[in-house]
Amino acid sequence: MREWTDWHTEKLFNPLQKSESIHLSIFPLSRFFVDAERLVNDPMEAIGQGGIYSSFGETRRQLPDEEVARRMEIYHRYLDSFKSLIADDAIIVDCHSFPERLAPDVDFCIGFNDDESKPDDKIINNITHIIRKYGYRVAVNYPFSNSITPVRPMAYKSIMIEVNKRTYMEENTLQPMPNAYYVSRVINTILNGFVEGYFQR
Repeated sequence: MREWTDWHTEKLFNPLQKSESIHLSIFPLSRFFVDAERLVNDPMEAIGQGGIYSSFGETRRQLPDEEVARRMEIYHRYLDSFKSLIADDAIIVDCHSFPERLAPDVDFCIGFNDDESKPDDKIINNITHIIRKYGYRVAVNYPFSNSITPVRPMAYKSIMIEVNKRTYMEENTLQPMPNAYYVSRVINTILNGFVEGYFQR
């Protein structure tokens, strides 16, 4: 299960340039406790990977109803807090990492939904350009696709950025490597693009 934990991403995606227009929302618990990115009645429930996982790989479990309710209360409390940060015309940057074995030839994955939450092509192209400018390889909607889209009454965009763990940490020891700084610089350049508004120019 540790392979699927987003190790050190809270540091990679921590904006160096502080701005009132950037709001961080970090879920402090493992997705194996409760997955904050799942929807209520998520389609992944069909394979045992809704908000509370009952199946993952070779692992099977059945939690007592009281424990499921307790964990889902934490889920809803976090989701309500997260949704309160979303303003009209906001852009959500959904931050993750992935194990090297899934896509050894990809350093960054950019993901989005094929619906009204998809950012403009100009924004997607600018992000991929920045990543390549720093010498990293980028793929779109591979090895993962889509991005978190909480139900809100206002219009907003959502884009996922996944980083190959190989680029910033030793997957065997889980220790960050010195070049994690360079990965963080790439991400901060992207975040600054949103703050300064030059993605839309």
